[in-house]
Amino acid sequence: MRYFTLATILVALVALGPRAATAKPPHGVVVVVGGYRPVTPYVVQRPIVVEPAFSGLPIKITNPAASGATLSYALNGATYSIPPGYSQDLTLDRSWVISFSRGGNFGEARYALEPGSYSFANTEHGWELFHTAIAQPGAAPAGGLPPNPAPAAAPATPPALPPQ
Repeated sequence: MRYFTLATILVALVALGPRAATAKPPHGVVVVVGGYRPVTPYVVQRPIVVEPAFSGLPIKITNPAASGATLSYALNGATYSIPPGYSQDLTLDRSWVISFSRGGNFGEARYALEPGSYSFANTEHGWELFHTAIAQPGAAPAGGLPPNPAPAAAPATPPALPPQ
């Protein structure tokens, strides 16, 4: 696409004389007034904000007795300490973010919490938080198949065959 400034068009109009009043620019030529190039228009829309659905399911953070250390962490910016053998119970009624120091030179960890149990453990990369999910009601197991019903008790003796 070719662009022309107003000065270029005026020079062309003067050169064309009276025929210029009825002349149309060739196909694909855009006349630019004031030196600005046309842009593709767009519609400004308000973003659709979807509020997250909070399930109210439990979240449990545990520092096992075997850890032997009182650990500090922050939940949504509020600081807590948890001694060995203790746990903290939460409900998924908002977005929860936990952060804690891994210790030594291993830096800080930061995770969004989901329903289930979390347990601190000392690893070769410092402190880590391990998650065990809780089973959601009505959810299919990991294999994708629904659970089978419990088997009925088998009769002690097979039923008798009808007389022939």
